Amino acid sequence: MATTPLLFDRGAADRGADRVSAIAWSQNLVTSERRKHPRHAVSLDCTWDGTATLSRLAELSLGGCYVDSRSQPSVGALITLTVTLNGEPTTLPGKIVNAYERMGFAVAFTGLDEPTRDRLQTFLSSTT
Repeated sequence: MATTPLLFDRGAADRGADRVSAIAWSQNLVTSERRKHPRHAVSLDCTWDGTATLSRLAELSLGGCYVDSRSQPSVGALITLTVTLNGEPTTLPGKIVNAYERMGFAVAFTGLDEPTRDRLQTFLSSTT
C-alpha cells in the first residue's frame, strides 16, 4: 500500500492506526450498507471548526468523509470541515456519525449548497 507524504508526521503509532483504518474501510469491515455514494481514498489536509490541529481526510464521498485526527468531536455533534478542493478552500458542514478515540471520526455531510456539491463532485471525478 503506497503512502502519500503528509505535511506533518504524527509518528509510527499514528501511521499504524492509519493503516488499520484504511484496511478496515477498504475491506468494508466498517458497515457500508448505509452508504449511498462510493468512497474515494484521498489524503487531504483539513481543519474543523477553527481547530489549530491539522487533520487529514482519508476517505471522501458525496455523502461524507473519514477524518484521521488525534482528537475528535462527540458523535452527533455538528461540525464544519475546511479543505482545499481543486485549489479552492471548501467548507463542508456535517454531523459526526462515528468517532474512534485517537484515530479519527466519520462525518455525514449536511446541507451542502449546490456550488460546494458541484466542486466536490468535480474533485471526486478527478480521483478515479
